[in-house]
Amino acid sequence: MGRCLICGGALSPALQLPVRLAVTSDCHAVEEQVEIFRCAACGTLQKAPTPSYLSKVKEIYQTYRIYALSDGHEQVKFLGGVPRTRSDVILDHVDQYLPRAGEFLDIGTGSGVFLRAVHKRFEARARLYAQDISAAAHDRLKADLPIEWFYAGELSEIDRQFDVISMIHVLEHVPSPVEFLNQVKRLLKDDGVLLIQVPDLQETVFDAVIFDHISHFTQSTLLTLLRKVFPVCVVPQSKINNEITVVSGINARTLTASPRLESAPSPVDLQGVSRIANFLAHRSQATAVFGVAPAGTFCGALLREHLECFVDEDTNIQFKRHLGKLVLPPTQFDSSIPVFLPFNKNAPMIRSRLNYLRFITEEDA
Repeated sequence: MGRCLICGGALSPALQLPVRLAVTSDCHAVEEQVEIFRCAACGTLQKAPTPSYLSKVKEIYQTYRIYALSDGHEQVKFLGGVPRTRSDVILDHVDQYLPRAGEFLDIGTGSGVFLRAVHKRFEARARLYAQDISAAAHDRLKADLPIEWFYAGELSEIDRQFDVISMIHVLEHVPSPVEFLNQVKRLLKDDGVLLIQVPDLQETVFDAVIFDHISHFTQSTLLTLLRKVFPVCVVPQSKINNEITVVSGINARTLTASPRLESAPSPVDLQGVSRIANFLAHRSQATAVFGVAPAGTFCGALLREHLECFVDEDTNIQFKRHLGKLVLPPTQFDSSIPVFLPFNKNAPMIRSRLNYLRFITEEDA
């Protein structure tokens, strides 16, 4: 099983799902076995990056298309029932740490949704640069945004430094995170700002079943990793549910705003995923699933022929098909049919806001 990706410590088994099923981060179900290991030294939960595993991940990336169901429109977060794009929410939370102008590099840009949000907020004051292993989005991005340069390939090929570097849901995919972050540090100006966001395993344990996510972070383990490379790491005062956001840098003078107190490490209930897998795989009643993100995709695939449909508030994906089933708005769904709500930090808020639906969760089971 190898050694820890973060600190080189010994790994021990932490989870093996009772079903051969996983999902990809671009929301496809795959028949692969999920095995998670825990480092005895730093506590990081991770998959073992064996040659076989990395080969399967490479296959996933060959047809990878993020936000395909919404035709490239970004994931929507509902704050107080109001839809906002994830990128806009991130920029709100880290606004006090960002310079008002400069050169912005988005690593692992994908379809470029974060750069679109940066351009909308800073306009010509931000000079935009994009990086991705694939050049698939190059033409579309260059047509939509004033991109100064699109770097297609490895970070080692970039020969300039930047005022802001963003890595939104990138670090969890990286098989050599310490080496990768050292490459990022080389690209950051001495007074530059690095913005990182990853899924929060403590708040959404379904991150464990995303096959191409190698590392599964809590706030504590993410900070352990970042501090190996960056002298300054700040957790913003406000928290985005189900996400960990950290602002890092080389020079403490550039990150003087008030941070949020760091939370003490607490255990993650990985076995909750196994309980949900057992519950849904043996369910024989027609059931809908709330949401088409990786968690909803995993739960829908577990239901197999008993999956009725998906229910989602995002108007960009309503009345389309996911796993062969319709995606319906909550207001046009038969409320007599139970809707499985994958557990995460937002679940109580969703149940309260859509209290006319017959929600069930693993806790109800």
